[in-house]
This record gives sequence, C-alpha cells and structure tokens, in this order.
Amino acid sequence: MKFLSTTILCFCSTVLFAQNGFFLQPEIAGGVSNSHFTSAQPSPEYGSVQHNIFSFQVMLDVGYKTGKWEFTTGLGYFRTGYAGRSGEPLTYSIYNTTGIIGINTDDYLSLGTFTVYNTHIILPIKVGYQLFHLNERLTFAPYLGAEFAYNMPRIYMIGGPKTELMEDFNSSCYQYGVFGLAELKIEYQASKRTEITGGVSDHYDLTPLIRGNQEYDHAILVNLGMRYNFTHKTVSKTML
Repeated sequence: MKFLSTTILCFCSTVLFAQNGFFLQPEIAGGVSNSHFTSAQPSPEYGSVQHNIFSFQVMLDVGYKTGKWEFTTGLGYFRTGYAGRSGEPLTYSIYNTTGIIGINTDDYLSLGTFTVYNTHIILPIKVGYQLFHLNERLTFAPYLGAEFAYNMPRIYMIGGPKTELMEDFNSSCYQYGVFGLAELKIEYQASKRTEITGGVSDHYDLTPLIRGNQEYDHAILVNLGMRYNFTHKTVSKTML
C-alpha cells in the first residue's frame, strides 16, 4: 500500500517541460494510395480493375509551439495514384505535338496492368494538440488540417515511365486542389532542442483531379520526422 501511494504521488508530481517557440521539421512518409471515382467504374482509359500503389511524401515543415498547441506549415512533394488492369480493349492514347509518345492499345493488351502516378507540390496548414503524455519524454498529439496542392502532369508506367505533357494535363485536369488531413503522432523528446516524431496520417482529396471523371485520391501514410527547436523557452507543467 505504501509503495502504491508513493508511486501515485511521484506520477502526479512529475514535472515536464514544454518548449515554446519556432521549430523546423523535415519529415518523410510512405504508405498506400488509391483513387475514388464518382462513377461506378473509372472510364475505360483508366482500366476496369483498380489496385493500391505505394505512395510517399517528403516534407519540410516550419511551425510554432505555444503550450500544448502546435501550428505548422511548410512545403513538400506528394505522390498518389493507383494501379489498374484492363479487362477490355482500350483506345486511350497520349499525344504530343509530333504524335503519339508510346501509349496505345497494344501496350495495354500486352502488359495487362499499368500504374498512374499523380504528383503534387503541397503546402500544409495543420493544428496539433498535445493531448496527453505517455511518460516524461513521450507525448501523444493528434493533428487536423489541409494540404493545398499544385497538381503536376501525371506519370504513366506502361512499359516504362511516360509523363503527360502540360497542355494535355491542363485540358483534362485541375491545376490546384485541396487534401484534407488527419494525423496521429507520437513526439519523443531526444534532447533539449530536438524531438523525434512518428505517426500515421490520412490524406483525402477534397477536390477532384480530373475534370470529367471526378477522381479523388486517398492515401494512408506512416510518418517519421526530426524536429529542431530554435528556442528553449520552457514552461513547467504537471502530468496527471
């Protein structure tokens, strides 16, 4: 009983230190991606069967922390998309000013499968809150936010990478979009100025990519980052 009382007393009186101020955080993430179409099936040029593909994101974030709140923005590269398998003859082709660049019906029929990579330059805006402390160094923090995307020409993997021309992309796709973001993160205080972060994030396209076929990308990623705190202004607090 005495041991239990002592343990509870020590736990309740543990003093933690929250760093207030600006921070810089490079981060990488990898996971799976697929696309949702408003029609029952994608139009024939996108294949009749869809599969997940590997998706990744590279970010350089800058943020500000005050108390338990964290406000973050930054710049990054985000690749989404899906894989397909054609179940019928296809006639879809990509053209440039001199003619076809190599995607035709024979490519689809002989290879059977293809991959479409959608690439984005993103600017995230997200808010996090240190919900509770697992111990003196580990903190659990959920985040909500949005990623504003500059969409770039698609890359088709059909017997080799083939990049869509900008004029073709602009004629069929929207240049800008927005992803909704939800993230669960663990933050580990490695030293006075550095933290290691990791977690899982869910990214869902709130705006369609393709004008006619209303394509919405969805990705679930596992994240790993390193945070450097520029200032070391601490605020003591008690973990309950």
